[in-house]
Amino acid sequence: GGLDEAATAAKKRAAGRRESEKRALDYLYCHLLDWQAPRNYVFVPRWMMEALRLGPREVAELTWVRLAEGAQVTLKPKTPDFSSWANPQAVMESELKYYSSLTVGSTIVIHYKGKDHALEVRKVMSGERQLDGANIQDVNVAVDFEGVPEKKSKKAPPRS
Repeated sequence: GGLDEAATAAKKRAAGRRESEKRALDYLYCHLLDWQAPRNYVFVPRWMMEALRLGPREVAELTWVRLAEGAQVTLKPKTPDFSSWANPQAVMESELKYYSSLTVGSTIVIHYKGKDHALEVRKVMSGERQLDGANIQDVNVAVDFEGVPEKKSKKAPPRS
């Protein structure tokens, strides 16, 4: 009955939380936009807080690092309609300008054709060197894709 359904829903939520906790990042690279925050405060985008599993007013340790410039990134689309994009490379070259840095293991979201599309950052390279994160601001970045979801094709009904 209703009690079993509630218990099943609670188990699914708990499993989802455990799964998302496994995917939480320990660190994330970003660029500083300005110094307007009050002392001992930092304002970060919601997606960054979610990726790090931070809540409002939680304590986070910040460290200044100089990032190498990333020349090539490999992204893994998480949405099946990615395969319907006419020219994914051109879309990414246009949309990556909204990101100043990338962190391997993080997920970026691109708004295209009226929808949000999630892409996991799988690899960042600078020449032959693999990086865990890189500066991509004002950098000409080549984009590769891996694990592109297959287009769902409509199968013709079987002939009798």
